[in-house]
Amino acid sequence: MYPNASEHTNPYYSLYNDTIFYFLTWHTDATQSAFRFSNTPYGTPASTPLSYFIDEKLTTYTQDYSAGKTDGSGQVPIVQYVGGKGWTSNRFGFNGTNAPSAITVASGINNLYTGNGAPDVKLDFALNSGNIGSFLGNAHHVKLTQKNTTGAEFVLDNFVNPSYYFSQESVSIAANSISNNVSFYLKSEATDTFVSSFSDFSRVSYFKITYPKSPVFTGESFAKIRVPQSPINLFFNANSFSTSIVDYVYDLELHKRIEVQHNTANGNLKFNVNAGNERTFVIASSSAKKAVTSQSIRAVGTNGVFNNVDLQIENAYLFITHPSLLSAVQSYKTYRDQTYNSAIINIEDLYDQFAFGIKRHPLAIRNFAEMAINEWPSKPKFLFLVGKSIAEAEFRGNSTNANDVLVPTMGFPPSDNSLTAGLDQAKAHTVGIPTGRIAAKTGADVAIYLQKIKAQENTQAPIAGAYTIDNKLWQKRILQFAGGDNVSENDTFKG
Repeated sequence: MYPNASEHTNPYYSLYNDTIFYFLTWHTDATQSAFRFSNTPYGTPASTPLSYFIDEKLTTYTQDYSAGKTDGSGQVPIVQYVGGKGWTSNRFGFNGTNAPSAITVASGINNLYTGNGAPDVKLDFALNSGNIGSFLGNAHHVKLTQKNTTGAEFVLDNFVNPSYYFSQESVSIAANSISNNVSFYLKSEATDTFVSSFSDFSRVSYFKITYPKSPVFTGESFAKIRVPQSPINLFFNANSFSTSIVDYVYDLELHKRIEVQHNTANGNLKFNVNAGNERTFVIASSSAKKAVTSQSIRAVGTNGVFNNVDLQIENAYLFITHPSLLSAVQSYKTYRDQTYNSAIINIEDLYDQFAFGIKRHPLAIRNFAEMAINEWPSKPKFLFLVGKSIAEAEFRGNSTNANDVLVPTMGFPPSDNSLTAGLDQAKAHTVGIPTGRIAAKTGADVAIYLQKIKAQENTQAPIAGAYTIDNKLWQKRILQFAGGDNVSENDTFKG
């Protein structure tokens, strides 16, 4: 999707949905034993207590979909996924004489540890210049400020960027320079010395605080924490976790399931931490765990084995469609079989095998197409998408629109060509496989379209008459429709 991690606008919020599928596999031999968790009994408490662990406070912003960088005019966003395209906050800043707006990105830290050996507090966030501001030079200024309980506010750092610029920022501050009640703000001001711009808007997509925390909770039932590196065993003794039962904590790096001592009256939680590098631990009470019943598990494919989509067809004419349209598409395939090596691919199979089970994810099609191009006897001749799609900015968080997405498209503005653009050593804007679509919602839509295709292609057949000017002149009669956003564009389109 994005060219690299540094341009991922909001890595904490999916562009497509908030549901993921887990795939369970098992082996009857010991080939996967290295991944199994081993039990560690509670044992005698270590003599050295753990002073702090590393916690995070994350805020993600999803109020608006930012189209990101434009073609230079400030009007038309480019299709590709680049930094700044994706879900962000609403714009903050100013326009002309309007009062500048700010955004409170974090307020309050629970049980900040400021004692001996406390590491710095780290602030990570992503900024996106929200408008043109100026065509030349830096047009956007955002300052990060801090306000403590005294009410005094001061600037931690300034960020000056060009128009439609995306950046991931990181600021470190000493833990003993802030308090639990600290607040952080991102803001732009109409009068400053950094930029000269009539309009200055920006967006933020996430703000994360990583900080040392004293071993005290506030009734949480789930926690994912980092325990700092230590050459000796440490004793974890934390107060006020959930009063629901906790039997084990999980050391994810060492694959240990560690027995704990948990007081369900006051939430006190105790266990030993083995010496070693910094590691991630997961703590979950019974109330935070979700039981998986047999009814929640279903076999992939029809018998627990993925349906084979590696068809090894030469010069394939590929249909990709939704299960609700399979019957109608089969009739279309039968017609195409007269002249092509055609095949139907179920989009649900592609989600499972090429997109980690994430529904409506366009990488399902792109990754499958890349496999077919690279591994089949010859690359597919055509890719035909049969099923309605909707732009990702319009269906994320909207269940009605999401249900209308039968076969996904890609990019914003959406373009089916993006699904294979750049594959098969093609240029970035050139398709790897010629691609078309019927935006069908029902099988009846497909049947009507197929009927028209047959009628059209029959007029091209030799039996329809000799290919002479007199017989085919009707094909040169066209209607051209064009429209713009204003009078100037309309005049231009008229030619």
